[in-house]
Amino acid sequence: SWERAVRMSKYLGKASDREALRYVVGRVAGFLCSKAWGALFSYYREIATIREQVKNLAMRLMREDLSRGWTKARLVFQQRMQRQAKWEEQIGWVNNVLKQRIEAISNQALRSPAIIRQDTITKVQKAFRRFRMERIMERNYFLSNGGPAMTRAQQALTGIRMYSAFDSLKTEEVLRLVFEGASVECLAKLESEPELLETKSPNYSMVNVPLRPSTLTFSEKFNMLAFAELDEHSELSHLAKGSWAHFVNVNQISSIVLNTPRVLKIDGKKKHMIPGQCTGVWFTINGPRVCWGRKAAALGQRNLEVKGAVDGLRLSKDLAQGFKLKWFRLAISIDQTSLPHVPVVMSKVCGKEVHDGPPQDPDVDLGGIDEEDVLEGEGKRFTFMVLHVLGRRFESGLCEGDEPAYWKADHGIQKCEAIVPVPDDLGDIGFLDNHELSIDIMEWYGEDRTASLGTRKREKGNSKCIWTGQMPLNELFDNEDEDMEGQGEKNKLRVTSSLTSSIGTGAHTHQSEPKCIRLKEPITESHADHGFVMLSATASFEDVVRRSLTPISPELQGTGQLPSLYSSHRGAWHDPNSGDPKSFSGQAASFVEVIFDELRFPEIDQPDAGHVFEYTVEATCAGVTVSSIPIHRAKPVWGQVISVDPNVINFGGTKVFVPLPPGAWCTTDKRPRVEFCIIRTSPVDAHPMGFHEFQRGHTTRVFELPKREPMYRCYVGLDGMLIDEARNSVRVMMWTPGMRPPEVMITAPEAAGSMSANLMASSATLIFSATLRDREFVRLHSTREMGQETVLCVGEKAMLKVEEPLHYPQTFTEFRRRCFPGEFNEANTRNHGLAGHWGPLRDPVTSVEYEHSGLGSLSQAPPIKTRYIPPSCEDLIPYKFVMPRSEVQFRREARPGVWWRIVERLVRDSVQDKRSAPHAQGVEHPPIVVEELSHLIKYVPVTILAVYADRTCDVEIDPFFALYWERHPEKHFNFPGNLYIRRFSDTSHFAVRSTPVGTGDVSERMRIRAMLKGVPISAVEGVQATSFNIYDANYINSEDVIKDHPCSVCNDFNPRYSDALSDADFSRRGGYFVRAGPLPPDAGAVCQYEWSLHLHAKSEEIMYQFITNLRQAARLDLQEQLKSLDDYKQRQGAIVSTTMYNLSGVHDLSSESGHLEVVLVEARHLQPSQVQPDKDLPSALRRMTLPTVNASATFMLRDVSRDKHQELMYRGSKVQNASAVAGINPSWAKVDELKSSGGWGFKSP
Repeated sequence: SWERAVRMSKYLGKASDREALRYVVGRVAGFLCSKAWGALFSYYREIATIREQVKNLAMRLMREDLSRGWTKARLVFQQRMQRQAKWEEQIGWVNNVLKQRIEAISNQALRSPAIIRQDTITKVQKAFRRFRMERIMERNYFLSNGGPAMTRAQQALTGIRMYSAFDSLKTEEVLRLVFEGASVECLAKLESEPELLETKSPNYSMVNVPLRPSTLTFSEKFNMLAFAELDEHSELSHLAKGSWAHFVNVNQISSIVLNTPRVLKIDGKKKHMIPGQCTGVWFTINGPRVCWGRKAAALGQRNLEVKGAVDGLRLSKDLAQGFKLKWFRLAISIDQTSLPHVPVVMSKVCGKEVHDGPPQDPDVDLGGIDEEDVLEGEGKRFTFMVLHVLGRRFESGLCEGDEPAYWKADHGIQKCEAIVPVPDDLGDIGFLDNHELSIDIMEWYGEDRTASLGTRKREKGNSKCIWTGQMPLNELFDNEDEDMEGQGEKNKLRVTSSLTSSIGTGAHTHQSEPKCIRLKEPITESHADHGFVMLSATASFEDVVRRSLTPISPELQGTGQLPSLYSSHRGAWHDPNSGDPKSFSGQAASFVEVIFDELRFPEIDQPDAGHVFEYTVEATCAGVTVSSIPIHRAKPVWGQVISVDPNVINFGGTKVFVPLPPGAWCTTDKRPRVEFCIIRTSPVDAHPMGFHEFQRGHTTRVFELPKREPMYRCYVGLDGMLIDEARNSVRVMMWTPGMRPPEVMITAPEAAGSMSANLMASSATLIFSATLRDREFVRLHSTREMGQETVLCVGEKAMLKVEEPLHYPQTFTEFRRRCFPGEFNEANTRNHGLAGHWGPLRDPVTSVEYEHSGLGSLSQAPPIKTRYIPPSCEDLIPYKFVMPRSEVQFRREARPGVWWRIVERLVRDSVQDKRSAPHAQGVEHPPIVVEELSHLIKYVPVTILAVYADRTCDVEIDPFFALYWERHPEKHFNFPGNLYIRRFSDTSHFAVRSTPVGTGDVSERMRIRAMLKGVPISAVEGVQATSFNIYDANYINSEDVIKDHPCSVCNDFNPRYSDALSDADFSRRGGYFVRAGPLPPDAGAVCQYEWSLHLHAKSEEIMYQFITNLRQAARLDLQEQLKSLDDYKQRQGAIVSTTMYNLSGVHDLSSESGHLEVVLVEARHLQPSQVQPDKDLPSALRRMTLPTVNASATFMLRDVSRDKHQELMYRGSKVQNASAVAGINPSWAKVDELKSSGGWGFKSP
């Protein structure tokens, strides 16, 4: 074939074919030559390799010693190179991992506060489980099953045994006290249809239970405190628990009063004291209040008579507003006391004879008496008297002998005076008839025979009651010489006629004749020789104003537990005009929910350019005042840095709940109304106080209260509103105090538009929303509102907001620990920062800080430099942040610093930089980054001791804060109020353990109780969502509170610090910390409660621990209800999202059933997006000439509740149109004017 191809080549016509043939022939001819050259090269390489190998072998044989070293060096070099390559590879991997993590941090979404909180709780739980498992394995865990200690929840469910007595009012009695003298219609309905006004689900057992041993337990959900009679020897003892027990709702507890009079056991017509009550302490748990200055007395078997004041709310109104009152003063003087000398254990104990020694029966209670005292039965004894009258408790000094002279001084007999307010419209003081004068003779067994009152309070186990006696007040002023025992029914119903007649004749003082109170022993049978006490009483009346001297209940100032202020019977809010539609739903319009929006000043009220003022809106109804958060009015120069209007104050939707009193709706002529008052105050710049000044108790520093000026006032009537019916954007005109503002109905606020032009120019405008609410709604929703003042109760913890001047760190350690920016400069330590020092803020170092600072929302956002904050760092310097647009937003975001100080600084900087506000209409100021602060806001833990009518309170500084301040004496704080200090020697385990290093001899350690008087309520914030007040009958004022030793009201037991197991009952109770305040007059003898539970504890430790468990149960009850409410909302949300409602038939809904709001957020892909390029020029030109999309939307609402669809009207139109937004992906939520609402809102009528 090759030969044929060569022969035919002469016939090839194309040059390319001939060239290809020539190339192929050349390759074939050169193939053999190429193969020969390849074989030659291979042979040469083989010869060269053999020569190299022979040479290497010869050299190794000739240089054997060098060959070994060279081989080893080469292997070492190879290993080193491998390690270096591996190290470089690892560095690359680490860099890649760090790069990926940093990119993930910068790209990942920020965790919500709920997730961060959940992670923190999970870490704490893991740490606790690890600690618990270690202690269980060591057999030293206190809270294990059968261990020596129990949690508070376990103690609450297990229960405790106490003597108890229960007094309560029935529904008829409560409604009689409310409607008597106020509404004839409601009284007629109460008599004709009592079932209409009865409570369907009562909050307490409407029974009266005499004194008896009981078991007190909590329900599983901690919403109920049950108490039942205890009978261990009965076959029916199992009925002491569960549904057979009497109960009270925990959320209806208004107060607890400590050291109340003892309750005696009644056998027929005689009273005696049980031997088991010789020691211990009494306290009373009170329910909601019904009225003041009146009571319901039984006439016969079915009739009731209301005694006392004409208006049951007048007294609380006058006390809450600090008006002039009539005060009833009762002075008791002890003339003579006779105590028959009887062996210490008496001749009989529990009915068993004691002849030769102490009883051997273990069931006999000796009241803590030693065996030696029983055998002696003779010798000197020291006693003191405890007297209870009108809610006050008095304790005398120690006296010796059988005829002691109590309360006698060199100048004569001292009197025990009790003062209670009485209303001016009082016809008689018969409501005080049931109050008794109680006397207890206590025997002291302590070694210190000269023990002071404070020592006896701490060592109450060394005393017991040996004699007791009681006398009603109506018998105290009865001048007829009658026997104390066996009084008839007529005498029981007699009012204090002597005092009533003296009031009628104008006399101001009444002296009673000497009275004899027979004393009884704590035995079942009376002794032959009775002790007696001769006393005399003096009654007088005075008209004084005690605005800043008399404490009142926090609820009257709108800061306490408002749902437990008034009665729990919803029938007390019966409205005869509306046919009572509320009874079908079980709700009562007992609260007004008010949401403040704006306050607009008139033209004549221009802002002061030299001073900064705070404005507060106060809503008052029946004397109870609820206040909004204080907001500063902007100066005209503030407009240079922030967008504010000096003539408008924006409250940002601050929500308050105003309680309506019982009987508010019972009359047709006097309907409930709310008084709105604008209060102006000027901030007081207090002098900074250091720790050494605090420790010295510097009392020369006098704090002046901010001056409160009422600026505007108006009255708004609530008639015509229905429960849960919202009245939005109500505008009312507010008048100056010199004018008499008319009452404006909330259903027709536009009636004020007929005022003259002069009045309009001098009147302010308040814009708010109002809704009638039920008590349960308020209790569940008031704890979740931002800006709503939390619960402030007497004896409860709170946080005092103080200013701390920012100072430069004094040491390098403090500089690093507080994360100060920059480098430490020792020269700056001389500037202590107490006057005008502005310190720099640090950069945010975590993603959460960066997001919260708002720096990421800036147009030129600075990059974040993540950094790890060591756990050793404390009291960090705040990070930089974007200045909020308003003060309300500043408060809600919890920004550091003081609002008005920051704005003043920004204005000063803008003046120095010659900057001015934008002049274009609608143009806002650019965002401002706060990089310096002069003062920080710190929260100091305190305890509320008393609240006053001038909206001030007394607080006690927490000892833990004092210890923290002692470790950091360089800090200074601007404390409001006046400081009072009391010092006590303290060698407890807690004091020794908390002593700073270098203190020296701890035996000389002094413990401080510090109190601040005259603190504005606005400077105190609560920490608990629910609580109740704790009062002590021993205290007259808050100064008496800090006189007690701090160890007498708290203990420092902690299972973590205990190494040995103990079966002592004290260890099972754990730790407690209970502070009580003075008993205010409105919560004492003049107040009528729905129910009162009197309890006797064997010791103060048991009482304090029970109160601590009761607090815990109240908080757990609220937590369980809030959790149930959230679960219900989630279930309802799931049903709404998956269920199609049938709007016809039984569930007939219409536009009048509620309000609907639809928010238009964004739209996407209104035009198809082009992915591929245009195929030709005409297609590109056609695409470029398409018009820009301006998206809009319309909204129409139809009522389909009837057979035919009906279009609804809204503001005169059936169609609502949204504004146009350009783009194929328009977003209404990004429009500046719509950012606050999240988009364009369509609303229904």
